[in-house]
Amino acid sequence: MNSRDGHAVFLAGHGQEGLDILRTERDRGEPIDVVITDLGMPFMDGREVARQVKLDSPGTAVILLTGWGEDMRANGDTPENVDRVACKPVRVADLRTIMASVLSGTRSPANRS
Repeated sequence: MNSRDGHAVFLAGHGQEGLDILRTERDRGEPIDVVITDLGMPFMDGREVARQVKLDSPGTAVILLTGWGEDMRANGDTPENVDRVACKPVRVADLRTIMASVLSGTRSPANRS
């Protein structure tokens, strides 16, 4: 997915960099609608990124894209502050569906894809 889908895309090398982008854009009056984060990353994990996103920008949806998605589903372990869990590898078509869902404010019954 890219800007051809009508989204401005910001890339971050780690969670803190992503949070800095989120805050900068918010302060510019251009809040970010959706954050996609991995679970395991350098410096801070996806759970902490989600927590910080919701503290700084409660209206921003958080998608956790992780290789542990199937295990999370089996254990009913959707992290707090995460709107959707998506499993790696994710197909572009599935990511587009998830994005449309969180942007419209709808959730799947289990709150994950």
